[in-house]
Amino acid sequence: MVALVIVSTFVVLLLGILVAGLLRSHADILRALHDLGAAVGDPAAAVAVAAPVTLTTSASAPALGAAPAVAGVTPTGDARAIAVDNSDDFTLLGFLSSGCTGCAAFWDALQEPGRLQLPDRTRVVIVTKGPDREIPSEVQARTTGQVPVVMSTDAWIDYQVPGSPFFVLVDGATGQKVGQGVASQVGQLA
Repeated sequence: MVALVIVSTFVVLLLGILVAGLLRSHADILRALHDLGAAVGDPAAAVAVAAPVTLTTSASAPALGAAPAVAGVTPTGDARAIAVDNSDDFTLLGFLSSGCTGCAAFWDALQEPGRLQLPDRTRVVIVTKGPDREIPSEVQARTTGQVPVVMSTDAWIDYQVPGSPFFVLVDGATGQKVGQGVASQVGQLA
């Protein structure tokens, strides 16, 4: 009888540890999905995040707010800051992730911005989350060195990026965001 109580207590304790581990794993998965921009819970929120938004470059387009500089590090760990104002050029910020399957085509296309049919005098900058949330060697493997890449979680927060791929067009003359949104195909950037 005593042996049965001891074995039962041991089994209950073991099951409790397993359940606690599963709950922790589930919480980690939900946190990772949230960091990637997946709308967990309300299906309407998921549709709102995923809906493509057309980027506009019209001078009459209303500004979407001031665009802060992007500061962080390169995939090799060097400090890098990109000013998006005080210029006659537009800057297209592409917020991408190395682990995002929907971003793969954008990684390739943004390496050759001349082929994207973007407005004249538009420079492209790729922004990933910081080295604490991305693997720098994976980011570096996706780049060619022709387009600046900045790893900055702060930029994702500053620009209120809901997930990737996400794009923001900045008018350098005014320092204002003139377009932003999610794109599901490279052709939508033009």
